[in-house]
Order: sequence, then structure tokens, then C-alpha cells
Amino acid sequence: MAGDNFIRSYSERMAKKQDNETEILRFLKDEIFSTAEILSKLLNYTAASTAYGTLNRMCTNGLLSTEQINLGGYRPFKLYGITQHGAVMVMEDHDDPFKLKAFEPSKITLSTLEHRLDIQRMRLVAKNQGYQWKSTSNLKLEKGQKYPDGLMRKDGKILAVEVERIAKSPKRYREITEIYLNQIAQNSWSGVVYLFPNEQLRDRVRRIFHAVDSATIAGQLHRITPEIIDRYFSFKTYHELP
Repeated sequence: MAGDNFIRSYSERMAKKQDNETEILRFLKDEIFSTAEILSKLLNYTAASTAYGTLNRMCTNGLLSTEQINLGGYRPFKLYGITQHGAVMVMEDHDDPFKLKAFEPSKITLSTLEHRLDIQRMRLVAKNQGYQWKSTSNLKLEKGQKYPDGLMRKDGKILAVEVERIAKSPKRYREITEIYLNQIAQNSWSGVVYLFPNEQLRDRVRRIFHAVDSATIAGQLHRITPEIIDRYFSFKTYHELP
């Protein structure tokens, strides 16, 4: 009896290890790289150190690679990225094998790194709130349309997500308003959620959107009011999601 319990316990531990590795690989097939802190939250661990054993094992087995990152404004830290081998191991029938991506540390910059990691954190927050998250890396859109940072689905509603760390020009926000109002209708999206690291940026960008007074939608010029903006766009800090 004790032997049966030992075997079952061992097999369950091995199955859990495999499940954790698969979950990390599926996440990184979309996101390409991440940190131990974020990947530990993906696995519902309470501390980043708990994930090191899994990550180191995956590096040893060629599923992940790791790179020490030294960028201005940060203490040196490690990123864990998916290898070509890791991407192949979670390739699904609908995936184009020639579009599988692997971690390339030389392409990382401070501005893109902060943005990418914030998107990942928001993805996990959305998941914990019951949303399904879809990466937009393989999303097929028409020329001139805008790729959001992600798509959230819940209760049959789809929301485009924009993680906005740095403000764009008012002119660019006017263009984005028009692009998204057209895409919402074409793609059956319910709206767009803009997420900001602080209230100051949130309030200023919302004010710019509210100042947009017209947009060409489906080839026709329409008057745009703050009420229309608030119907299709929401503006929240990271802590206010959803």
C-alpha cells in the first residue's frame, strides 16, 4: 500500500513538473522572454525563487535560454527566453512552423523591455480575473489597421488592450481613435481598454481622446463626442484592471 502511494505520489509530481514546463513554454511561445518573477506568478507560486528549479531544468534541457541583462536604470537581472527547440515542443496544428520565434537578447532595448514585461503582468492579471488572453503576434489584420497589445475575452465580449507607458502625440491619438472605431465594427470587438502605470498619464490621455471631435468611419465622416469615446474606450491604471 505504501509502495502504491509512493508510486502515485512520484508520478503525480512528474506530471506536475511536465504541466508547469508546458505552461511556461506556451506562455513564452507568445511572449518570447520573461522574468522569474512573472513566470512564478504564471505558475501561482508565491515567490520568484520557487520557480528557479523549473527554469534551470528547462535551460539544461534546451527548452529555454537565459541572459543576464544590463540596462541603464536597472540592477543586472536575468531574462528567460524560449529556444527554437522549446517553441517546436509546444507547436500546435494551427501554428505556422516557419513563424515560430526564439529569444534573441541582442534585440532587447530598455523601452521595449519595460513595455513587454508590463503587457505580461497585465495578461496575468486578466487571467486571474477570468479573462482569456489572446496574443496578437499572429493576428491577421488588414493593411492600415492597428495591432493592440492583446485581446481579452470574457462572457462573449472581446476587448482590445493597449498598455500605455509613454504618451503619444495628440495627432497620433486622433488617428488611433479613427482606426479603432473602424476596427471595433469590423472585428466585432466590444471596445478598447487603455492601461496606464499611473493616474496622471491616464487622465491626460483620456482628455486627449475626449478632444477628438470627428472621425471617418466606414467611409463617412461622423461627429465624435466624449460620450462616444467613453462607450468604446476605457482608461484605467494597472491596478484598476478590469
